[in-house]
Amino acid sequence: MDCYLIESSVKKLKKHPSEADLLIDRISHLPDSILCFILSFLPTIQSIRTTILSRRWRYLWTKVPALRFDIDDASYSYRSSCYCHKPDDFVSFERFVNRVFILHDAPSLDKLCISFNSSCCEFYFHSWVSSAISRNLRHFELVMPSSFQLPKKLFTCETLEFLKLCYSDPHLEIPSGVCLPRLETLILEEIEFVDKESFSNLIDGCPILKALSLQLFIYQNRTTFTLSSPLLRRFVLYYDNSLASFPREFCHSLEINAPSLEYLSISDTISQEFTLNVQKSLLEAYIHVRLNFKYEDYEAYKDYSNSVVKLKIVRGLSHAKSQLLPATP
Repeated sequence: MDCYLIESSVKKLKKHPSEADLLIDRISHLPDSILCFILSFLPTIQSIRTTILSRRWRYLWTKVPALRFDIDDASYSYRSSCYCHKPDDFVSFERFVNRVFILHDAPSLDKLCISFNSSCCEFYFHSWVSSAISRNLRHFELVMPSSFQLPKKLFTCETLEFLKLCYSDPHLEIPSGVCLPRLETLILEEIEFVDKESFSNLIDGCPILKALSLQLFIYQNRTTFTLSSPLLRRFVLYYDNSLASFPREFCHSLEINAPSLEYLSISDTISQEFTLNVQKSLLEAYIHVRLNFKYEDYEAYKDYSNSVVKLKIVRGLSHAKSQLLPATP
């Protein structure tokens, strides 16, 4: 009986730990590698603030294999809101990023995320990207509305595996000789290519590409959007035009050649012709298309064109196990 009471008391103590147990600093007992992994999910400016915790944390942020910078973080400046950037605010952001790259001495930089909504010194930006590439960059995300070109080194990075660009430049020009031998995931948002050769140069330079997501805006020049990628497994396309009336001569055609494709999602309000060449590997397909004509041509072409588009899509998706094809209005 006494043994039972003692055992019950011990269990109660375990359920209600003492105040001393609650105050134990368990995080600081973790190895540096685990702490750096945790800090890699924080914005760099927040990671740096951990230096005040103790002497051990003072330089720990310099070993974190990921850097994240966002001009919308109000922490960069206390004099203005994150929605109203004054020139001094951006200068402080540039100085902060420059200082971080000088002090950061991790043996490799796995991830770099940069987002800013104002003019940037092109020299500084290129130096950041070059420094990251020299440290075996694997994951790069960029949100930038500036008009200058992306550094050419980015398109010949041999270690890059993930690339996301949200680049609101009216014309994105991809250099020839793209070589991204390890790139598996490519995400492009709010992109308008100068010409179809630019897109072809990019895709041809990614021999093992497995996932591709595109949000494109094309406003002029009839063209054929052609995607040819032998190892591509996942493809998402949002192809839109902001104009309410879309002249017929501006319509585009879409052609997809992806024999290994497993997942396909298309939301397209521009293309007038579709050609889908996929094999039995396709498992899921979600298609939303809307044909575009001048108002006076719409009634004459509606029935014929809708039936042709649906027929081509169905033929291309005949092996898909899951299909969703909304009616084209």
